[in-house]
This record gives sequence, C-alpha cells and structure tokens, in this order.
Amino acid sequence: MTVKRARPIFALLLGSVFAFAQRGPIPQQLVFTPYHASGIYDIGETVGWTVTPGAAAPTYAYKWTIRRNNAVVLKEGKLDLSSGKDKIEIAGDQPEMIYVAVEAYADLNGDTPAPDAAPRFTGGNTGRNNGLYAVGAAVAPLKIGISTPRPDDFDAFWDAKLADQAKIPINPVLTPVATDVPGVEMSIFALDALGSKAHGYVAKPARGGKFPALIQLQYAGVYALPAHADAQRAAEAGW
Repeated sequence: MTVKRARPIFALLLGSVFAFAQRGPIPQQLVFTPYHASGIYDIGETVGWTVTPGAAAPTYAYKWTIRRNNAVVLKEGKLDLSSGKDKIEIAGDQPEMIYVAVEAYADLNGDTPAPDAAPRFTGGNTGRNNGLYAVGAAVAPLKIGISTPRPDDFDAFWDAKLADQAKIPINPVLTPVATDVPGVEMSIFALDALGSKAHGYVAKPARGGKFPALIQLQYAGVYALPAHADAQRAAEAGW
C-alpha cells in the first residue's frame, strides 16, 4: 500500500490500532471465478462463481453460506469438486450486496474436529489462514437505499472530527520490514491521530523515481493486515 499525505481523512479511517503479521502468502486451495468479472449484476440475473481447485491441492471439505448484506441467510450448501469444479449461485432478486462465506469444516477423509478443539484449518483468502474464503457481488448497487435515516448532525459531526484531526501533526514514522516479494521495499508506518495511532504498510518499487499512489483502506474489525497483497501491488503495477 502506497500512501500520500492525506492527513485528516486517512488518519481518521485508519485510526484503530491493528495487529500486524509479516508473513508469506497464505496457501489457497480454492479459486473463485465470478460469472461477471465486474462483480456487478442487474436485478433478475444469476449471481454466481465457478469454484475450482487452487494452486494448493484441496485437502478439506467446504461448506458455503450466501447472505444478503452479510446479514440475512439466503442459501447454504457444500462444495463438490469431484468433477474438477463446482458452482455457487443465487438469483439477484433485489438491489443488494451478496456475501458468500466458504469455510472448511472437515478433512477430505471425513475427520471433523471436536467442537471444543482449536481451529486447525489453513489457507483462505481473508488474510487469517484459517480455511475461510469470502467472495461478494453487488446487485443493482445504484438502487440500494439507505438502511437508516441520515442523522441530522452527520455533517457537523464529521466536519468537527476532521477539523480536530487537522490540528494534530501526523509525525510519520517508518519502520522497514522484510517482504518475500522481490523488487519491493516495505515498511510499517505509524501516524499520530485523534487519541490513537494510525498504522499500515507502505510498499514501493525498490528503485528511484515517482510512482502513482494507491490507498487501500481496511474494513472494520481487528485482524492481521495482509502485507503480501500490498507488496504485490507495488511489484506488478509500480504503485
């Protein structure tokens, strides 16, 4: 992730302290090819993915759950890759966001961990190396309405927060870290923010010159930041 000095907005959005884990790429046993490469569908179209084995041979059995807006369960099932591929699909019947969680639940030999056993699955595409995969799509996203009335003080609240943040010097600190992606320099950055610190990775090609900047903002929660993905951006596109 390469960042510009976008002080107030960037610091506010990344103001939480995240857990960092510098590690190699997580092995992926599954590959998901969406029916629409854009991930955007019209109402009435079938939202779906073709699932095939990944670079790492599948060693687990997987089940999947489709949720509307990651809240309402719409459909559930299990993957069957015995023919070399399977599919996950559902009709897009209204403006919505479709979220699919695909999780390992047993070894292919049928062994299932005890309910109180520590997680032992590996792989995945969520950055957690626990056998969990996630894909998503949007159905008529421009027609999705607001889920709750807009607060009367919305603008005043954020304007005040941005004004307060703008008064704080960000005092950037870069700490070099190792990366397994060749031709890339990577560091962890820390910025002063409102009552906290903003942290993240910054990666750039390991050569002189100017490069375009790409900011990847993390979603809510506490989890390890996937450094490898940021380094790949720097290596592949020169960000």
